[in-house]
Amino acid sequence: MVLGGKLGEVSGELYLIDAVPGKKDTFHVAGPGSAVYHVAMAQKLGIDVFEIQFLEANVWLSAHYFDKVDAIYASLEEKVAKEDSALFWSQWAQTALGQDDFENYIGRLKKAIEIAPGIYKATLSDALTNVAKRYQQRSDSKNHIAFLKQAVDENPLSARLHVTLGDAYWSLNDRDNAVAQYKLVLELEPQFADKVRLQNRIRGAGESASTTAATNPASRVLTGVAPIPPKDVTCLFSGDPAKAEFTMKYKGGSIYFCCKSCREEFSQNLAMHSAKANHQLFKTGQAKVKTCPVSGRKLNPKYKAKVAGVTVPLCCGGCKAKVEKEKDVEKKVELVFNNIVFSKHYAISVNSQ
Repeated sequence: MVLGGKLGEVSGELYLIDAVPGKKDTFHVAGPGSAVYHVAMAQKLGIDVFEIQFLEANVWLSAHYFDKVDAIYASLEEKVAKEDSALFWSQWAQTALGQDDFENYIGRLKKAIEIAPGIYKATLSDALTNVAKRYQQRSDSKNHIAFLKQAVDENPLSARLHVTLGDAYWSLNDRDNAVAQYKLVLELEPQFADKVRLQNRIRGAGESASTTAATNPASRVLTGVAPIPPKDVTCLFSGDPAKAEFTMKYKGGSIYFCCKSCREEFSQNLAMHSAKANHQLFKTGQAKVKTCPVSGRKLNPKYKAKVAGVTVPLCCGGCKAKVEKEKDVEKKVELVFNNIVFSKHYAISVNSQ
């Protein structure tokens, strides 16, 4: 009990945080061993510089006092130094999430990404998934699906995200969209931990649906309004010039064909033709190499190998020799562009489409 105490002040060796409901002069407090106590003491002594205020905001954030935090961050927006700005926007984004302000949560995180993409870019798909979960808890299926789709678009090579989206569709009895996602999961990770469940759902949905090419789930779901094929791009199978009307959306990019039958052959046998498709994604600039596709090590611009008309960067002479030793073109494509390799060592450039 602190007679006459006021919230936010230091009384003796106690910082008064909150009043205890229904009890006069009784407070939740923090002592000298807490960070918030020392922040309050610094402010009491007139040391109220940006660093102290920022520390105070972070302390309250860790304690989930989101309204208090939000007010502090708002007051600091015009004062934040360039070197602190990415962290500032990231932390303020977490405050918005705590307040269920999803627009500012994503918007502020994107500002952090603009400032320091190398640090924060990878967090965006998780943030979109967090929002999707919040909508799921509210039984808002429309927004649940919408934010999961954004997360998949942000990280199209994540089997985990595809299965989450597939399960969301399945829960709504949208079998076609669910099956399309499940097929991509098994293509990206052939030994996926929940493989049997997905295979059973794919099989069950197929038995209850028409087996004609016109109603093939993957064909219907993954096609649609697509970009015009880049100049000189040829069909994945025939080698003939690709046509815009036979484009197919795939792993966040687009795969190009010359005719309906070629597109349907691919949509019905994704895993069988995945290395060729991954090769085309790379050839058209929709996929970039992150790390050596042979060893997984850091790329060295001195070492490259030709693979079916494209130049693939590698890490060393040993990896180059291993690729060039394989003379069969299809086997070479499989070596460098198979799904396991592709998911680990390549990145889709979503904005390239």
